[in-house]
Amino acid sequence: MIISSSIAALALALNVMPIQPFIQDGTQEPEAKSFEQEAPPEFAPSLQLSLEQKADVKCAVAFAIVAGGQERGEASALAYPLLGERGRTFFADLGQRLIKDLDATPQQVQLVLESEARALQEDALETNDPNGTVDAIMEPCLSRLDAVIPPPPEPSLPECAAIMELAYDEVFAREGLSPTARDLKTLASVLDSRARDELRAEGKSGNEIDIALSATKAAFAAEVLALEAEGKSPNLDYDYCFELAKP
Repeated sequence: MIISSSIAALALALNVMPIQPFIQDGTQEPEAKSFEQEAPPEFAPSLQLSLEQKADVKCAVAFAIVAGGQERGEASALAYPLLGERGRTFFADLGQRLIKDLDATPQQVQLVLESEARALQEDALETNDPNGTVDAIMEPCLSRLDAVIPPPPEPSLPECAAIMELAYDEVFAREGLSPTARDLKTLASVLDSRARDELRAEGKSGNEIDIALSATKAAFAAEVLALEAEGKSPNLDYDYCFELAKP
């Protein structure tokens, strides 16, 4: 994982996870602001953070850096659980809490995060071990993340097969046999084959396997429709399905 000597490069990692809109009075939602959209004024007053808030800030910056590395496909970053979704939520929730609890502006919060990023960078330069610098704080930070945003449950192989097939159906209906649709179809076929092998190993017949997989797909599709009606989505670890489809 690279912690660049350039603050601009660190800013890119931070911009992976913008602060979400903060509803100040509970009735009006202002225009969304992110760290990338508006640079903080240098004269913005600093914030006095508690030890707990400082620990959260350190973890948020570490999550942003690791998530950025994961998006770039860096092996050292991919050794950690995927942080794109949970890390983004942690980062956004922290920004909202700091704005609310400290009566701060998004620009002030950005200054705090950039300051922590600089401190992390300086530590990396002093030790000449960027990966080790991040690794040293990731273990306690991951425990912190699990405590506030538990990881979603891992789907079963049949569920993953159903998820991927439904994803293919949706993309195909929208785009035809596009490259994305072809990729999803391949993944769905791999997962379907492995799900069949798993059910066959449990002693199920071919007909029973067909019934079980069809029932799983129908149940998941019904759940998705019900949740969409409520503006929600299934709480599942979809990334785990991609892991199950790997060679």
